Amino acid sequence: IVADNEPTNDPEHILWVTSDVLSCSPSLLATQPSPLYSYHVNAPYRASVGSYFPPLCQARHKAVPREREEEKEKVKKDRERGGRREEGGREREGGREREEGEREREREREREREREREMSLKERKMGNAISCFTFILIG
Repeated sequence: IVADNEPTNDPEHILWVTSDVLSCSPSLLATQPSPLYSYHVNAPYRASVGSYFPPLCQARHKAVPREREEEKEKVKKDRERGGRREEGGREREGGREREEGEREREREREREREREREMSLKERKMGNAISCFTFILIG
């Protein structure tokens, strides 16, 4: 059970959470919220007073796509600003090539992080087992 202890217009505020919520079993509304189980949740995933709210891991799971979108928007805005700055002429061509290389490396790192996120723990364990087994056979 969740009780909101701050105004709803606060961009990031604390939700007081009882142990029942952390164990994913809804129960009667707690009379006194426990500060021992408080945590921050981004405003888009805020719960209303007295509503059932999933544990932190699920709230985090919902917050991750939003954070990725914000990061993509930031990168896009940075690119647009960089493009406008460099429209001045040829003296910036070397800088442009460097920035392109950096952007390409950043995109590659982002693709790699995305692949890691998509791969489940079970798949990683299976991949490791196959790699070890292959190594033993070849070795």
